[in-house]
Amino acid sequence: MDIDEKIKVQYEKFFSKIKEFKNTPINEWKSNHLIGYYCEKYKDSYKINYNFKYDKIPSQCHELKMIGILKQKISEDPQIIKDYIDYYFENRVKKSKKRLQISSIITDFLVDEFKKIYQINQSTEVKITRSTQLPNKILGIMLKNKVPVKTYGDLVFLLNSDGYENIKEELKIMDLDIENLKSRVV
Repeated sequence: MDIDEKIKVQYEKFFSKIKEFKNTPINEWKSNHLIGYYCEKYKDSYKINYNFKYDKIPSQCHELKMIGILKQKISEDPQIIKDYIDYYFENRVKKSKKRLQISSIITDFLVDEFKKIYQINQSTEVKITRSTQLPNKILGIMLKNKVPVKTYGDLVFLLNSDGYENIKEELKIMDLDIENLKSRVV
């Protein structure tokens, strides 16, 4: 088997691994799973398969480097990286008139904006919409209380409802300014 054939076999294994994200719990995702998820979002957005760069062996490929940089900039937590990929496709890809390369996923401005939203920073520069997914900290409170709230719109609706005092209290303990949040969600 020559070198090109060995690399081809390695890529075949790599491509089968990246598809495993569909059957793997998110908290167990590795970089390969995150690339698989990215590729699925790419295909959903552009209606074509993502085209990998084949200049190196899979473990050194450009796509893995981009996921590695993303983990360094944001978090090692696969749920947070998945949320960022969703945020990237919603806020960068959908708004772009051209097809973006994977390297645009590590843009500092977008990463910083996501971090602000994810950490519920109350900066007026950040726009939180009704469909913006809640960060894990708040989702954990909702799951614990068996309340099916996943977006900021759902959360504001819950906060405007009677009852749910225990949830409101837990959110206050997190230093979440509920009144400010209600006024910011558009």
